[in-house]
Amino acid sequence: MTSTRFTFSVKDAAESCDVNPRTITRKLPALQEHGAVKGDDGSWQIPPEALEAVGLKPGRSRVPADVNDMSHDTEPVSQGAVTPDIRIELATVTTERDMLRDLLAAERGHRRAVEQTLALALRQLEPGKPATAELAKRRGLRAWFAGLGA
Repeated sequence: MTSTRFTFSVKDAAESCDVNPRTITRKLPALQEHGAVKGDDGSWQIPPEALEAVGLKPGRSRVPADVNDMSHDTEPVSQGAVTPDIRIELATVTTERDMLRDLLAAERGHRRAVEQTLALALRQLEPGKPATAELAKRRGLRAWFAGLGA
């Protein structure tokens, strides 16, 4: 039976905890004691609880300095209100958001490639000939104008 709970790869765990991936790699033996496992494909599956257990804090984000401007009305959050469960949930949501952002960027790139291919195919089409009725109408006008000059 496969587990459906959320896990991090080494790279995702490092990004979520705002540390170097080598830090996660060094802590792998301790992470294994808390539930991290190496998958059949060789990638690590690290649960957020294991990161918490070894002293890492998933859910940190690299926020630009100007984003920290709190000039609008907000109430400060007490440290007691930020529980490990909230950090884990934030880490999960942040990682899922990043995966969706990457998926959307890939989809947009694919759409642009399809549009370029279709535009090229459209340019390579030969121009069509006018419809028969339109052609007859043009020939009829030419004959009429030719009759005026006679």
